[in-house]
Amino acid sequence: RRRPTQRGALTAMADVELARSSHRLVAYRAALDAWTVSSSVVDIVTDVLVCKQFYEAGEVAFFVASATIFGAATTAYALLFAATYVRDAPLVTRCAVFCASLPLAQLVPVFAWIESFHFATLDALLSCTGVLAPTTTALSGDDAPTPNNNNQGVDQLWTLIRENYRRHAGFMAEAIVEALPQATLQTYAAVAAGGRTTPLTVASVLLSCLVLVSKGYVLAYASQR
Repeated sequence: RRRPTQRGALTAMADVELARSSHRLVAYRAALDAWTVSSSVVDIVTDVLVCKQFYEAGEVAFFVASATIFGAATTAYALLFAATYVRDAPLVTRCAVFCASLPLAQLVPVFAWIESFHFATLDALLSCTGVLAPTTTALSGDDAPTPNNNNQGVDQLWTLIRENYRRHAGFMAEAIVEALPQATLQTYAAVAAGGRTTPLTVASVLLSCLVLVSKGYVLAYASQR
């Protein structure tokens, strides 16, 4: 008679612990989203201000280099948008979408993050274009978190990181093609100027470094898989 009671108590304790774990993961995801979006947006803004600072200071070579990095990053974002949201379309259509998205390409990481939540209105708008299609975020097979497999060794953190990768792919691209080159350029400019810097340059470099480090959790954790 005691065994069923003990099993019931253990099951109840496991359910409580699972609920607490789920709440922690939700809180972690919300905090990570807030940091990723805000830091990346502020980093881009500070990079633009530093580029403007180069121009006003007459440092033409650094201004051109910074503008070139922005151009390369904009091209990468437009390619990411066309590759992600254009489905089953000829090359001409993909090129047209790529060119059309160039003026607003710097907003692609934020758009990709918002779209990952699959709001019904936004999904409908994408589908109505006849060219663009919403992404899919369904987890496959054993990675899907369900009550039955949470107790069978499924790594919830790894599942969460994979989900975050899908949502933050644009920001990870921003870290590689924009934050890293801009931080390198700004550091070199400070060294070339004999160590003379401005608070804006220091803040921009530090923020770029934080953006890069914050994206490293995916590679760091993936190496253990």
